Amino acid sequence: IIKSCNIGYQIDGRQPTTTHFAKTFTNGDSAIINLPIQTSVGTHSLKVFSYLPNNSLDNNTTNDTLLTTINILASNTLPFVESFEDSLLFFNGWQLAKQTGNDFSWLSTSTAASKGNASVFAQNFVYNNYGLYEDIISAPINITHQMDSLFLLFDVAAAINADSVNISRMDTLQVDITTDCGNTWTTIYKKWGSNLQTVAPLYTEFVPTVTQWRTDSIWIAGKATAGDLIRFRFRDIENGSNNIYLDNVRVYAKMLHVQLAEKGLLVYPNPVKNNIVIQHYLPPTTLQNIVVYDGKGRKVRAFTYNGNATTTETLNLASLGAGFYTLELMYTDKKVVKQIIKMDK
Repeated sequence: IIKSCNIGYQIDGRQPTTTHFAKTFTNGDSAIINLPIQTSVGTHSLKVFSYLPNNSLDNNTTNDTLLTTINILASNTLPFVESFEDSLLFFNGWQLAKQTGNDFSWLSTSTAASKGNASVFAQNFVYNNYGLYEDIISAPINITHQMDSLFLLFDVAAAINADSVNISRMDTLQVDITTDCGNTWTTIYKKWGSNLQTVAPLYTEFVPTVTQWRTDSIWIAGKATAGDLIRFRFRDIENGSNNIYLDNVRVYAKMLHVQLAEKGLLVYPNPVKNNIVIQHYLPPTTLQNIVVYDGKGRKVRAFTYNGNATTTETLNLASLGAGFYTLELMYTDKKVVKQIIKMDK
């Protein structure tokens, strides 16, 4: 039984550093030891070794040492943009990973792009490793201070084979986020089939034109906070269908108006001349209707949503005369009333 030992670690053959570790171990036990490694960006050799278990000499030193290579990546700040113009996919801190037994990875291409001259793609039309996956993992992004809202956007182009009518033959694009250097991941996006494809099914290998891309946006509030170092993982799960392309990855934060952050709803501008904006902090999935009444209580405008409203809705009130109006926002569980002033154009 081991109750304590010393752990030494050494970077690039330099003077080793030692830390003491105390925990009771029996055969087969494991533990996570955090080593405060500080070194430059790049690839380094790492040697980790244990000694003096229970403050005694070790009778078997053949299993005390680990030799490995570590990559220290440069971190980025917001806003973050990557359009894959460099053909080397390990540039700017991006990395490739794949499942054991997989024989291909994400590839760089200059034959298709939504921005610039290049993109990356998973060539599922050629490779048929059913159920296996390959990842392209973003560079680290440092969240330097608290944000009200955080967004990930990327351009995607995808197709399915015309003969892939069975859902089991449709490739999947999954996006995950980590805040602990990849020890754990949280899935924030997963699409396949008609939800993913940006063109009609094809019998031939898909290469998108500039009009065959779509921008997908993921609101990731609550997934990261000040001080986090985050990374995104774009995972292609193969099912032998057709190609998936990725380009123009962006991450940005938004600081909210104080009233929006505190009350969850902001109506502006007020007074208004033409368009008035209804902005929610969270997606208003329970919003059913917005009705506009004039100063005499007559209904002059009505907007119906039935739960499909976006966080920012713009209402055109340009044709209304000057005066006082009432906005009535009807949700499934409440009603909110706002008074506005309409000005002449």
